[in-house]
Amino acid sequence: GIASVKVYRGCVAGELPANCQAGLVSGTSLVYLGDALLVAGARPDVEALFQSPASSSAGFGFMVLTNMLPRTAGAFAAQGGEGPVTFYVIATDLEGNTTLLSRSSRDGLQTPTTITMDNDAIAKPFGTIDTPTQGQTVSGTVTNFGWTLTPDSNTVADGTDILVPINGSTTSVFVDGVPIGAVAYNQCRGTVGNPVPGGTFCNDDIADIFGNATPQAAFTTRTANATKYRNLDVGRGAIGSFSLDTTTLTNGIHTIAWSATDSAGRADGLGSRYFTVLNGGSDPFGTQAAAFAAAPAMVRGSATALAPLAPTREGLWGRTGFDLTTPFAAIYPVDEVSAVQIDDLGRLELWLGAGVDAGYLVANDTLRDLPPGTHLDAATGQFTWAPGPGYLGTYRFAFVRHGARVTVDVTIRPPANANDPQIQMFVDLPAASQTVDGPFAVAGWALDPHAFSGAGIDAVHVWAQGSDPARREPGLTPSTPIFLGADTYSTHRRFRRARMTSRSTRTARGRDDGKMRGRCG
Repeated sequence: GIASVKVYRGCVAGELPANCQAGLVSGTSLVYLGDALLVAGARPDVEALFQSPASSSAGFGFMVLTNMLPRTAGAFAAQGGEGPVTFYVIATDLEGNTTLLSRSSRDGLQTPTTITMDNDAIAKPFGTIDTPTQGQTVSGTVTNFGWTLTPDSNTVADGTDILVPINGSTTSVFVDGVPIGAVAYNQCRGTVGNPVPGGTFCNDDIADIFGNATPQAAFTTRTANATKYRNLDVGRGAIGSFSLDTTTLTNGIHTIAWSATDSAGRADGLGSRYFTVLNGGSDPFGTQAAAFAAAPAMVRGSATALAPLAPTREGLWGRTGFDLTTPFAAIYPVDEVSAVQIDDLGRLELWLGAGVDAGYLVANDTLRDLPPGTHLDAATGQFTWAPGPGYLGTYRFAFVRHGARVTVDVTIRPPANANDPQIQMFVDLPAASQTVDGPFAVAGWALDPHAFSGAGIDAVHVWAQGSDPARREPGLTPSTPIFLGADTYSTHRRFRRARMTSRSTRTARGRDDGKMRGRCG
């Protein structure tokens, strides 16, 4: 029952009045950013809570490149993405009623969402895809345009320059998480020529925004580069392109993204978005495109159909991100389920083993097609997923291989905040201020909440620090801690308990326990 979900940001001091719209939210002027896509099947949790018509298509997503938003900290600039910004998301139903979507559907306050941008501190490549546009329907061979930049350590071209290699060798295109080729990089879409002639600076939109001390309008003549972006130095450009043959893809919804690795080895994904492939005929009324859009929420059977299959107890191999030099890690099932985590708009690659017969998304006790952005090579067992905007939470996948069931839970969560602690832990035994004598147990839990799989802990070290002179080790002061021991873990979750005396000797015993959700020691 939703006609549109529109994304706006608040107007800020210094904004051009023509950019601002009044009357959408009482007392607030807004700048329109774009329409979010309603993504069928993306939020089975919402579908389960609200069993109403079209609840399976309630999830929405919209990607915002904050570098292109205004600089609100310090002197105003139209681009730069630095400082606080407030987003307003307004939903309109089929009857024309509008609602400002808040942080909670029940708080009644209709509170917008405020974030703080910190692009001045960015230390990795960034950019976006220009075509295909978000949600566009394409056919035949299309040109995939985009751009990418990376910051140098200073504003001077010297022997320490950090840049995206101009031959495009480290800028790749991914469709449904599968790398399909390198980008033709170092292009300019300005008026000076493409490629940029020697001794000339590119003057397209990206060069004039990021290649000047303050952003300029496109086609403004540039005679120097006082910024950290070495790809905008003389004779260079930030634009890339790739010829995408959509006839090699199935008709339906796909995701496309770029990855870029700069000369310092820093890598990131860029511009993940949906697009629809429709080859083999026209679709004047949009009926086929609408059917493709609804397909991810279609029920193909009951999840109980897989119950008779024995669960596999073999481990998997997997990795996340767009850097193809990242090594694979082993993933072991716990309670018959392997679990991994990825960042939103990230990428997952799993090796399930050769001979996969089928793959499903398990949602609300039903079997559904694999979601958009996935690719399953049944012969090799390679599974990739580059989820587009709108997917958030935990998704269960079930694969059938050699008559056995392989179950994988994939949790999509926001990237870790740089200020969040990497490790969370607690000591359960001994209790605080407890008096002990003879051997006693030291036990508790430790985990990295943003680990790819498992608890993400390699070792737990135990130390003691005492003040009783009679029990002090020779030559140590009361403030000197005593190292008692370490426990090293493999990649599967298991429970370890160390028994130790009140001095510095210990014995250890351990057992595998599939029911433990964290690593302890």
